[in-house]
Amino acid sequence: MRSFDGLRLVTVVGVAAVCACAAVTGLSDYELVDDPDAGVVGEGGASSSGAASSSGDVATPIDPSSYVRAKCALQKRCLPDRFRAYFADDAACEGDARTDLEPATTQAQYDACASKLASATCAQRERDFAECDFDPPGTLPDDAGCSRNGQCASGRCKRDPGVDCGKCAERLALGAECTGGLECQDDLYCASATKTCTKYGGQNASCTFGDGSCAADHNCVGNKCLKTVGIGEACTGSFPSSCRSNLSCVDGKCVEDGYATNVGDTCGFQSGGKYVQCVRLHCPLSSPQCLEYGKQGDACDNSDFTKAPCGSGLACTDGTCAPRVTPPPPPVCPP
Repeated sequence: MRSFDGLRLVTVVGVAAVCACAAVTGLSDYELVDDPDAGVVGEGGASSSGAASSSGDVATPIDPSSYVRAKCALQKRCLPDRFRAYFADDAACEGDARTDLEPATTQAQYDACASKLASATCAQRERDFAECDFDPPGTLPDDAGCSRNGQCASGRCKRDPGVDCGKCAERLALGAECTGGLECQDDLYCASATKTCTKYGGQNASCTFGDGSCAADHNCVGNKCLKTVGIGEACTGSFPSSCRSNLSCVDGKCVEDGYATNVGDTCGFQSGGKYVQCVRLHCPLSSPQCLEYGKQGDACDNSDFTKAPCGSGLACTDGTCAPRVTPPPPPVCPP
C-alpha cells in the first residue's frame, strides 16, 4: 500500500495524528504494519502459533535480532539527532522496535530485510524495499466472500455501503469509476473530483495540498508535485517542503528536524523554516508548546486542537480518556 513520504504534510488533521504516532514509538519513518488478525506474538516477536511442527518436533524459534539491529542502525546513521532524542542507547531502540513486530514474519524475511537495511543509503527507507514488507498478503481468490481488503489476494474486498460482507475482486484499472479507498491498482488513486482511477502525479505535475495525488516520494509544494530529497540536498518550500519526513528545509537545504523533550518546550515550525518535534509528547496546532498526552480519567475533546489527545491505548469517550475498546473480530462471511 502506498504511503506518503512527508507524513506530517498530508492534511491539517493528519498533522496531529502523525505527531501523536511518532511520539509513541520514536521510529516514525520505520514503523511496521500491525495486523491484530495475524496471530499472537510470542517470545521474541515470533508467532506463538508456529512453536511446533506437525510431526511434534520443536520448530526453530524466530529471532528478529538482525532486523531490529539493522533498523536502529539505519536511523542512528541517517537521523542521529532523532536517535539521540528518543533513545538512550542502541538497546533502547532495539527494545522499542521489538514491541511492534508482525507476528507472521519468517526468519528468512527478517534476515532479507536486515541485509537491505544494512546497505541502504540515507536516501532510502525501510518501505523502499519489498523484502521489508511484512504485511501478510491475502489468500482469498476473486469472488470469495470477504469482510476486509487484507483477506483478498487482490487486496480489494468489494462491499456495498453498510454491508459487512462482500466479494474479493480485481483492483480497478485506469479510468474506471471508483468511490475511494484501495479500489484502484497500486499505481493509481481514486481522484475525488472525477471519481475515477487516476495516475499519481510525477515531477512537476499539478496538485492541491492534501489531495494525495502526488506519486510516492513526492510532496505537493506550491501546487506542484516535487520529488522529495534527503539531508544536505537543495530543497524548496517550508510547509510543505520538498524534504523527506523528519527533515526541514532551512536556507535552501534539508536539515534534521529539531527535538523538544520537555513539557512546555516550543515546538512546531520556527522562524527560518525548521520544524521542532515533541519527543513522546504532543505538539498542538494552535499553541505550539509540548503537552503530555491525556492519561486515563483526564478530560478530553478531540475537536479542541489546543489540547493533547489521549495517550496510547486510550480513547476519548464521552469527554474522558478511557481504555480503548478492542474492536470485534471481522465477521465470518460465506464463501
